Amino acid sequence: MPLSGGYHTVTAAWTMLNQFDTTAFRQITVRAEDDAAGNIALSCDGSEQHGYLKTDESWTFGPNAGTVTPRDIWLKGTAGDVVYYMGVPA
Repeated sequence: MPLSGGYHTVTAAWTMLNQFDTTAFRQITVRAEDDAAGNIALSCDGSEQHGYLKTDESWTFGPNAGTVTPRDIWLKGTAGDVVYYMGVPA
C-alpha cells in the first residue's frame, strides 16, 4: 500500500492541515520542520489547542479504521513555518 502525504505552511490563525486532501488515513504522522521558529499548536476543532509540535518533533495519529483526514487536524503558529505529513491511506 503506497504512502500519501503533503505539507502545510503555518499561519498565525487556525487552518486545516490540508483542506483539499480528503484521504482517509489509518495512521498519519505530522512533523514540524527542523528549523521552525516556534511551537506549532495542534487542534482537532480549530478553536481549542490540544497539544503542540516543537521544532523537529512529530505526532502520529491512529491507527484506526481510516477516519483521520488532513481536514481533521488544525494548526497555528509562527507564520511561514512548515509542517509535513505522511500516512497510510485506508
